[in-house]
Amino acid sequence: MRTFVPLIIAPGDEGHVVNTASMAAVLPMGGIGPYVVSKHGILGLSDVLRHELEAIGAPIGVSVVMPGMIRTAMNPIGTTEPSVVAANVVDAIRTGRSYVFTDTDHHDEVEGRLQAILAARDDVV
Repeated sequence: MRTFVPLIIAPGDEGHVVNTASMAAVLPMGGIGPYVVSKHGILGLSDVLRHELEAIGAPIGVSVVMPGMIRTAMNPIGTTEPSVVAANVVDAIRTGRSYVFTDTDHHDEVEGRLQAILAARDDVV
């Protein structure tokens, strides 16, 4: 970030940073703690970078991709084709979408977690 973001800012042109996290950024899974922590970090880093670029008026967007089970040579049982991921990333860049999911798998679990976080605000003593 310290190296390439200044290079994107310098000419004053529009640009876009795309960071890749994982569904683990919003749906923690047991047994892979360090992985989950790193993906949460990418989500947070992307949010902070977006805020900082907006604060200085830089015409640079920031998106974070949270792919699920992508079918690749390393993961032949994946359920989402790489072309779907690519289409979602390109759309996010074009439309300024901050958060990029690649499928609707685990929708209810992710929504439930986010709703629980929001509801906890009501529990402040």
